[in-house]
Amino acid sequence: MSVSKLITIDGGAHCGKSTAARLLSARLGWPWVSTGLFYRAAAFVAQQERISPSQGAKLAVRLKAKGFTVHTAESGVRIHVGGRDVTQELENPEIDKLTPQFSRLQPVRAALMGLQRQFFNRDRGLIAEGRDIGTVVFPKAPLKVFLTVAPEKAAERMSAKKGMPFAAALAAVIVRDAADRSRRASPTKPAKDAILFDTSHLDPDTVADVLVELAKSRGLMEMA
Repeated sequence: MSVSKLITIDGGAHCGKSTAARLLSARLGWPWVSTGLFYRAAAFVAQQERISPSQGAKLAVRLKAKGFTVHTAESGVRIHVGGRDVTQELENPEIDKLTPQFSRLQPVRAALMGLQRQFFNRDRGLIAEGRDIGTVVFPKAPLKVFLTVAPEKAAERMSAKKGMPFAAALAAVIVRDAADRSRRASPTKPAKDAILFDTSHLDPDTVADVLVELAKSRGLMEMA
């Protein structure tokens, strides 16, 4: 019986999900997708259309009407809204603040799930990373990994990436992770059969090497 070429990588803020997915993609030759960009794009559309977090159903409709599309590239995923590539704009600090307010809404998550799932092709394989990939989006994936990191280490990474003071970064990490763990719609948590992996004191290449070994243990390397 063939095994699906599918690996999910979940975890909280700045645990190294995207970097791990990108490096693993290079090692296996499979495409990868960072689903966090989907929710950033939803926040972007809400900002542009002046939609409040109390209007989740309206936003879900607008995501379809706006020509919200996703494209793969060597760097990962590019998000287009109304035919325009807005990927770079999704890194704005204001989008950082807005994203958790909309990503917790069930209508928004339901509207985006189909886009997330469309990336999986049994022949090409897929490495998908996010916060509910192994529990909700791809619950039958043969290899599910949940990355963890000490809050202080996550704050160091965020501070270096965004040029924020450490204290502000630590507060942002704590608030975001608490919100994602406690939300009603698809809370961030390990799948029952996920492998928990602490990245606090490991460099990205070592994390990717461990993931390759895990893929081998599930027979996925034979399909790479």
